[in-house]
Amino acid sequence: MKKRIRRKVFVRGAIQHVYQRAKDKGVVFYDSLDRLMYFTTASVMAAKYELTVLAVSIMFTHLHQAIAIRGRREMEKYIQDTSSVFARHYNRRYHRHGALFKPNYGSASKVGAKRIRETLAYIYNNHVEKGLCDKAEESRWSFIPYFHSNHPFSEPIDYLKPGKRLMRSIKIVDKHRAANMYLKYKDLNRIFCGLDDIETEQMIDYIIVKYMFIDFEAAIFFYNNYDDMLRSFNATTGSERDIPEEFIAVPDTYYEDILFLLKKSGFNLQTVYNLTQERKGQIAKSLLINSKARDHQIKKFLH
Repeated sequence: MKKRIRRKVFVRGAIQHVYQRAKDKGVVFYDSLDRLMYFTTASVMAAKYELTVLAVSIMFTHLHQAIAIRGRREMEKYIQDTSSVFARHYNRRYHRHGALFKPNYGSASKVGAKRIRETLAYIYNNHVEKGLCDKAEESRWSFIPYFHSNHPFSEPIDYLKPGKRLMRSIKIVDKHRAANMYLKYKDLNRIFCGLDDIETEQMIDYIIVKYMFIDFEAAIFFYNNYDDMLRSFNATTGSERDIPEEFIAVPDTYYEDILFLLKKSGFNLQTVYNLTQERKGQIAKSLLINSKARDHQIKKFLH
């Protein structure tokens, strides 16, 4: 029997929940450079198509967005352009080829304040659900901490006594942002080259704030205020019944365990897609013994 394909239903003026994952269901976002490359690209494309984005959550294997759409074409072009640009540069970094994300992304129109609140809670709590933090406002890559702070995960930049390398990096970011250009991997490598751990965290925060395109006020509109929104998020994880998302009840912290062990051993992440099956098998056996990661997580990590 032929499998029935769910048809996307777009309701003009609704909030659209968009879900994307890798074509091979494996890990996509390995480190901060991957996430920043995607985030800055999405920022530029959202401005190009004049979209209002209420939420973004970047996970290891997938991502979620809540988008207020005026029409179907603008949103589809935004997703298509962001995905294709990111994939092109991602493929160069990891020496791979072909499509990165599944072409048929998941989407669902949300109409009515209750359904929209459920979806926002679901997206903003993704990191909580996967064990990466205790509360939504603690997650860097759901971005909500940036509503109240320009440096939620770093020390404030001392512009009176800035380091030369830090100021050089700030100028690179400012130049690209002023030209409405996303940050490519080569730009990000230049930005973080030579920075110490403190400066690295400062630059991650700086880039996110500089390219911030999430309209938090549009999300808060569905609550009385910011504090009520956070209380709602912390009281319920929300729900999503309209998108057939893959769900595995294992924390994503195990991906962090894998990263820690492989980096400690000197493993080069950029070779992950091109390892031989024999080498992947050797690494998988070692990770099963030395980490808490499950077999399916190790397979997703190693593709």
